[in-house]
Amino acid sequence: MNQSRWTSKIKDFVEKKLQRKNFPGLALAVTDREGVLYSEAFGFADLRGRREARLEDLFEIGSIGKSFTALLLLQLKDEGELDLHEPVERYLPWFEAVSSPDPIEIHHLLTHTAGVIRGTEISPEDRYQVWLLREMEATTPPGEFFHYSNTGYKALGSLLKRVTGKGYGELVRERILEPLGMEETEPTINNEIREKLAPGHTPYYDDRPLPPQGRLAPATWMETATADGCIASTAEDMSRYLRLLLGRGKFEGKRLISEKSFSLLTQKAIETPGLMRGDYYGYGLEIWGKDRGDGLRIGHGGGMVGYSARILADMEAGRAAVALSNGPRDPSPMAEYALKLALAGAEGGKLPPAPKESEKGKGVSAYTGRYRQVDGDRSLQLEEGRGGTLLSTEGKEPEKLSRLGEDEFYLDLPPFHLFPLRFQLEEGEAIAAVNGPRLFLKEGGKGRSREASGWEVYRGHYRSYSPWETNFRVLSRGGKLLLIHPAGEEEELVELGGGLFRVGSDPRSPERMEFDTLIDGRATRAVFSGTPYYRVPTE
Repeated sequence: MNQSRWTSKIKDFVEKKLQRKNFPGLALAVTDREGVLYSEAFGFADLRGRREARLEDLFEIGSIGKSFTALLLLQLKDEGELDLHEPVERYLPWFEAVSSPDPIEIHHLLTHTAGVIRGTEISPEDRYQVWLLREMEATTPPGEFFHYSNTGYKALGSLLKRVTGKGYGELVRERILEPLGMEETEPTINNEIREKLAPGHTPYYDDRPLPPQGRLAPATWMETATADGCIASTAEDMSRYLRLLLGRGKFEGKRLISEKSFSLLTQKAIETPGLMRGDYYGYGLEIWGKDRGDGLRIGHGGGMVGYSARILADMEAGRAAVALSNGPRDPSPMAEYALKLALAGAEGGKLPPAPKESEKGKGVSAYTGRYRQVDGDRSLQLEEGRGGTLLSTEGKEPEKLSRLGEDEFYLDLPPFHLFPLRFQLEEGEAIAAVNGPRLFLKEGGKGRSREASGWEVYRGHYRSYSPWETNFRVLSRGGKLLLIHPAGEEEELVELGGGLFRVGSDPRSPERMEFDTLIDGRATRAVFSGTPYYRVPTE
């Protein structure tokens, strides 16, 4: 295989992507079942000091660590130490969740089907967060509904310690890292390894979307040793882990889990329609169950405060890729394209072209026109600029909009800068746009905001000291109360009574928002699934 044919295309794609999307640094590797085919570090480990990233730098891999947790449990199953279909309470007696009469099994926590909250990182102590489940509502019978839960995997970490008498980090090192020869990898994030880590980076402004060239700042430092994701690794060490997956639980002649257990690890346990990149979820892994022209795959993403990661493995072709970044942007496109190139290169065929940013959403001409705010006095004039750009010409100088996603843009101009600008299309042409609480109709359209009364009690900007989600906004638009996350994701708040709301329009959602401590007719505290946030003066 002529590697230079495809590795040069990987390098060119990654370097352009880092520049366009303002990644700090990235470590990338591609492997087959025998060894590393390609590995390289790009960009900067430390933006402030301008230190270039190196392959030996550690990156936090976040939720990719969930598959490590699953492996540990499967090893204990192989050894006859536990049954994955027994209630969690059998092995962790203090575990309790307000649920249906059906017990929550280990299997349900592994597949995110226990019906419990995602978790908002109220404490670095994993047992405290698991303990709080007894105060939350599990809204669906176990096994029926996929709802991603970090807290569920934290419970599995407590269970592992109870069964083995050893800490999570010790188990990962003894049972996975040492057998695989992952000598650089650290099983927990602590101050002793900080010098070996590429420093993490987060958006400079934490209360709004991050545009492609948005500023970054050093991430808040945190220590963690919880089983939902606390591992730091290198791209080449993660290639060893990927070879274990490509070997179906076997690495260099050494089997870490049985063939039967590997089938459980990669089972299509529950569909994840639109919620994950994969079609199904197994045990700590996403499963691509439909042939999309590039082979069936398994993998997982990972996000930490200041880091993002992705692994992908094509089980049929025996190729896999890993991308690790010390910034907030998802490096999945780099891992996906690297894997496609490696597969094409191995077959000696035509190399696939790099994916283009412009392929997302309509051409900018679909969004041009004059928009007027419903029940407000603002207007927005959008025109097509040179090179297919979308420009706002309402002010003294034209302002370029940055594309965030399909039919979604960012306008870095007050008051639009706090929220994405999302367009509603009809027959391929935009007819309306929303921006936080504001609804805009293209000139000639008609409509009203239909605001409900009484919601001024809850509307506002709330903050906490959690480094994971530092703040959110609550606003109303179109007759609905909405929770707006910093990156712009919206979730409806459905009133349940007494200041309590369900987060999300799906009645199966276990997430709750409760407002209390009313002063001068305004709630000063919002408790998001157990984590308190407090009103701040900025709106």
